[in-house]
Amino acid sequence: MDYNFPKLVQLKFRGNKARAQRAIAHLRAHNPDESEYECDSNRFSTLFWIPDIIIDPDSIHDNAHGTIEGDIVYVKRYAKAGSDFKLVFTTVDEELNQRVVTTSFLSQENRLGQFVKTPARWVRKPKREQSPPEGNLPFTEQKK
Repeated sequence: MDYNFPKLVQLKFRGNKARAQRAIAHLRAHNPDESEYECDSNRFSTLFWIPDIIIDPDSIHDNAHGTIEGDIVYVKRYAKAGSDFKLVFTTVDEELNQRVVTTSFLSQENRLGQFVKTPARWVRKPKREQSPPEGNLPFTEQKK
């Protein structure tokens, strides 16, 4: 939702946290001056990961953080940008009657407990290692 965009990218205006309504109105204006805005490059560059994380998470948890808006947190393990996990916080927008993303960011494993409750509501089952069908084994492993 547009009202979550400033939080999703950690938008700042003149070095201070941007106020969502004011920033959205300003950015929607005809020829807005964007030069006084900046955002967190990690949050911005990983913004497009969010659909994949919601569709294919490693786990789904209740929110453990007292001030981050959202009741459900989708978690996916990554090894990018020096962090191990991408968290996506969601809540139900009562007016729209649908789940929306409130914020999302990278977190290292040792900080997960600050953001998610355990045990998880849902955890991906590990993929079973399957042996190839007989006859499809590498040459060195063919039965004699």
